[in-house]
Amino acid sequence: MMCAVFLTGWQIVSWLKNGKWDAYPISAVINRLKAGEVATYVLASSDSELMNNEVLANWLLRIPAVVPLLVGAALLVAFYMLITVIEKRFPD
Repeated sequence: MMCAVFLTGWQIVSWLKNGKWDAYPISAVINRLKAGEVATYVLASSDSELMNNEVLANWLLRIPAVVPLLVGAALLVAFYMLITVIEKRFPD
């Protein structure tokens, strides 16, 4: 949850400074994690299934990094609320 709060706050501060919302894509996070590694490239193929998978992967990598973090935070809150209801329903 703290990562989602930090990343959202960082983007808001950046937006207030620049006047433009710069989404921080998941691909940028992955590139930062692999900063010291050598990139490996694969030869192009004419296989249409592979191309569809590549298009899907590229689309997923362009999603702003804050989206999965906020979805995860929402799921945690929903799970906590469910546990609270169950705990009230079945005390000891």
